[in-house]
Parts: sequence; C-alpha cells; structure tokens
Amino acid sequence: MSALIQLSDGTIWDAETQEHPMSIGNLSRNSFTYNCYHHPIGIYFQDIIKKKIINSIGVLHSKFKYDFSGDLKILRDSLNKSINAHIGNDAGGEYKKNYMYQMVNIFLHSVQHPDQVEKSLKNPAIRTVISVSHQWIKRVYGKNTAYVFGDPRLITISKQLKTSIPSIYKNSDLILKIVDICLFLMKEDIYYRPRWILVFQETRETVNLIENSSPLLVCLRDVCEVCKDFTFTDIELANLEKWG
Repeated sequence: MSALIQLSDGTIWDAETQEHPMSIGNLSRNSFTYNCYHHPIGIYFQDIIKKKIINSIGVLHSKFKYDFSGDLKILRDSLNKSINAHIGNDAGGEYKKNYMYQMVNIFLHSVQHPDQVEKSLKNPAIRTVISVSHQWIKRVYGKNTAYVFGDPRLITISKQLKTSIPSIYKNSDLILKIVDICLFLMKEDIYYRPRWILVFQETRETVNLIENSSPLLVCLRDVCEVCKDFTFTDIELANLEKWG
C-alpha cells in the first residue's frame, strides 16, 4: 500500500517506496532520506539500528562509576544544562536527554580515566554493534554518500575530529566509526543537527575557562571553537522553535 505525501511545492511522492525528493546529493536533510514511518529502510534504521546504538551507549555507561568535581563537574553541568534547554519538549524527549546525559558522563570519564574507557570499547558486543551499524549505513546510503558531507558545518566538524582523534587514541578505528555515525545522524536528522551545534556553541565559554590539558578536552575545545560562528537555516530555526 502506497503512502503518498504532498510537499509544500505540490510535489507528490510515495514515502513507502521512494527516497525523499528533497534529499539531494550530500547536503544536510530537512527530512529523512527514507521516511521513518513508511519506508522499510527508514523503519529499520529507526527501530533497529538506532536503538542498538543507543543500547550500546547504555551498556558502556553502566560499566563505570561517575564522580566529577571541580572543573569537570562545572563542565558536566554546563553540557547537561544546554541539553536540557534544547532537547526534551517533544515526544520521547526524556529518552533522548537520558542517553545524551550518558554520553556526557562517558566523555568526562574518558578525560579522568582514558585507559578504562578505551579498554571497555574493546568489548566484542559493543564493537560489533558499532561496526555492523557503520557498515549497514554505508551499504544502504552509499559509500560515496553516507559519510560524505555537503554542509560546510559538518565538513568543518568532521575535519577537526578526524585530525584530533588519531593522536588521542592508539586504536582509533572504532572512535572514528562513532564520529562517522554521529555526523551521519546530524546530516540526516534536522532535530539533532542544530541542537548538537547549539550545545557546542553554548559550552564554548565554559570549556575555554578550564585549564585541564587532557587531549579530549582540547579536542572538545577545538570543536566548540569551530562551531562558534555557525548559523542555522530558516527550516532549522523553525524546528528549534517548534520542538524547543
């Protein structure tokens, strides 16, 4: 059964069998390439791939005890405040905020205990989920499309991270796959793209005040710096206003 949708310009497309007609080249999307309610690929990505990734975040998060003080506590509070301000006013918002809080904790724990986190990332189950998800995205969305970006903002973030990470981690292959997946999500999902950029922008002042020279904090500082002057499209601004 077809799922015909009419766009504002009058274009009619079948969301069950076709890509979104406005998914052009490697530009950031204003709607998913494959509709997440009707198209089999979109449904599989939302219900299987994304959930497995989020579950892996929870598994990794459960492996550590968290006790932040001083500058790291200040940074955690700043990141969580920004996440809370921009994520959570839509359906499923608490779920989204929870795994982003977990990502913050894991990142800051990596600053404190880099060897512990790097060791835990060797967990076969976690590695399998990340590697299989990364390969599935590349196979389905195209090796010349999935992790290639036409949005100058994502190009800049990608370049910054892929320059820094290999010098931080001895075995950076899995971390670089995680970076690919996160940037792919920013490209595909208009909900996350402007909000994650806002978090970097709003965290910049706090992270610049921290004197800790951890390579991971330097990396975060650099990403916040390159994001500082990013602006948003009218459609992204409308999404921010609509969903908080």
